[in-house]
Amino acid sequence: MEARLASARKCRKAGYTVRVRLSPMVPVRGWREEVRHLLRRMFEEITPDVITMEPLRFCTHDTLMKDFAPDLIDPEFMAAMAAIPAD
Repeated sequence: MEARLASARKCRKAGYTVRVRLSPMVPVRGWREEVRHLLRRMFEEITPDVITMEPLRFCTHDTLMKDFAPDLIDPEFMAAMAAIPAD
């Protein structure tokens, strides 16, 4: 994060449009606090022109369970994914 903020500061100082992309946002335990911290720092230091935030998509509960260690994923997110009916 520090290296990316430093690069964005250089771009801002040089007059470039600064775009930040958070993609994919993986809902690991504590992800909300991490994203909050990142956004706070970004707006304190660079004020990006564009922010794109894209959570995991095209992901079912089954693929989530297969692709990630279930104990790393936010329990609330995991429960919401489990509640979505399979196709």
